[in-house]
Amino acid sequence: IKAIDKITQEELYLKGTKGVVLATASIDAAYDLKVKRFSTILSETDAACEFNDGYGIKMAAKIGADITEWNSASSFSVRSQAPSPDVGIYSKQAWMPYGLIDAGAIMVTKAGKRYASEDLAQQEQVAELNKLPDRFAYMVYDDAIARNFQVSPDMVVSSIPNLGWGTVDDFVAIGAILKADTIEEVAALAGVDPSGLADEIAKYNGYAAVGSDPDFKRKKFGLEEAGTLNKGLTTAPYYIHGPQKGEITQSNLTLSINTEFQVLDAFREPIVGLYAVGMVGHGLSPLGGGGHGGNMTWAFTSGRLAGTQLAGK
Repeated sequence: IKAIDKITQEELYLKGTKGVVLATASIDAAYDLKVKRFSTILSETDAACEFNDGYGIKMAAKIGADITEWNSASSFSVRSQAPSPDVGIYSKQAWMPYGLIDAGAIMVTKAGKRYASEDLAQQEQVAELNKLPDRFAYMVYDDAIARNFQVSPDMVVSSIPNLGWGTVDDFVAIGAILKADTIEEVAALAGVDPSGLADEIAKYNGYAAVGSDPDFKRKKFGLEEAGTLNKGLTTAPYYIHGPQKGEITQSNLTLSINTEFQVLDAFREPIVGLYAVGMVGHGLSPLGGGGHGGNMTWAFTSGRLAGTQLAGK
């Protein structure tokens, strides 16, 4: 309804002769429902898709539908925003031994200052980032780290139109990752305070050299297999990847359904004529542990099965 709010009230009345199928996703952008599941600060996390606003769940609930999966796993991540590669700070594929943060990259604010330990768990990272006034941060690394992401299959895990996944240099070439010979120069390119970043990196390099972070208790300072262990950020050129912000990519809250995709009420009885598919209709969370594409394959499969069933009615 929000997406078509220019349509007149009369035009909104439609009658499904065989049934109505809800395919309205979950509650990623619905603060009033998210706050019932998560902490307040996580509930304020923006949705990766703003249209996943929970309206299908709310409409169904008004006619008695049961809501389930309140406690199922949800995906919060710190992800790059355009023009940078749309990739989480921990993102890597199974064949990749480590990601940019593991190899020693740091996260800083627009003032060039670190704000938390980079090796916090993803959800904790989102919570810390949400506390910042502008809720944005930037990933910074040097050439010693970047060299580990220049040869397939060890790449920055994001897609380039008409190319596929790319290396650091691939993204530098299209302006999606910024690169310069000095810390101050790359900071200026990104709109980060140059002197603030230079001072912070000098301090961080001292911490990395002794393997101790009194500010934020970071535990690992690079990796021996990456050639970056305890070296800090000391090898020109330097890179900035961002801005980065916290996002919720899937919340998994769903309507209860049966194997025929009928929406169930609180007594496990079908609501006549109402069906749900995709993220709004997965019932007992078959998506858990599905990996990349799990949500899409369930959307395609459940939609086809529900449509095939209704077509036969």
